[in-house]
Amino acid sequence: MAKCTEADALNGKRLGFIGFGFMAQNLCRGFFYKKILEADQITCYDVNQSILQQVVAEKFEGIHISASNLDLINSSDIIVIAVKPNIALRLLAGLKEAVVTSRHLFVSICAGISTRQIEDVLPTNTRIVRTMPNSSVAVGYGVTVTSGGRWALPEDLRITCRLFESVGICLELPEKDLNTVTAISGSGPAYVYTGIDAAGDGGSMLGLPRDVAQKLAAHTLIGAAKMFLETGQHPSALKDSVCSPGGTTLAGLFALEKGGMRALIMETIKSAHDRAKELEELARRGSNI
Repeated sequence: MAKCTEADALNGKRLGFIGFGFMAQNLCRGFFYKKILEADQITCYDVNQSILQQVVAEKFEGIHISASNLDLINSSDIIVIAVKPNIALRLLAGLKEAVVTSRHLFVSICAGISTRQIEDVLPTNTRIVRTMPNSSVAVGYGVTVTSGGRWALPEDLRITCRLFESVGICLELPEKDLNTVTAISGSGPAYVYTGIDAAGDGGSMLGLPRDVAQKLAAHTLIGAAKMFLETGQHPSALKDSVCSPGGTTLAGLFALEKGGMRALIMETIKSAHDRAKELEELARRGSNI
């Protein structure tokens, strides 16, 4: 597992978004904020042109709007596939007329779609990098994992990680691990929000204002995560450092263990992983997801 960095990897590159929804917009915002791309280097296309024009005018002044996906490919070096997984392969199969050359790199952010599936509907030797970002890219704390296809070059992975490092951290892993990544970091924010919501309920039940309890829980999560990342200590050691014999923390942990929290978290990740594999198979068959 390697962290990717490449300061000048994007010099002069033109980037195009096929689809310009929530994730694409947040990535674009991060690219601007970190100044790794100028507005004039970015082109986008979305089937809903009226909404796209409004979004660009209000939030992304200066980027180009393409008349079609074919035009976008012709004018871009890096093409980000940012559409819903259930339409991705059908959409890409309709781009066979596009002139894909050695300068083109396709970057997919579609969950459950393998590089081999994309390669099968695009011209032979098309360079593809699959990524799994999460929604925290919206605030610059995203987690993204990348994996290269059969014809992806080391430089392609460096360029892709440079892009995603502008909105968080980026790691490279074998593609066989990406469904597990999806289950942990891709879906993970929703698990965390559920925990914060539950803490809000617990605090409210005991008399705290709900918003105060939620804020306490959220900042506790941030602080504990930073302690783990910055100290390098095992989570169990950090957990033990908070526990006093006969104290409140052990009483709370006892309730968590009695409720099967560890097994529940493991089962949650396994269920999400299994669903990711199922989506991959549905996409391979061309089914609706």
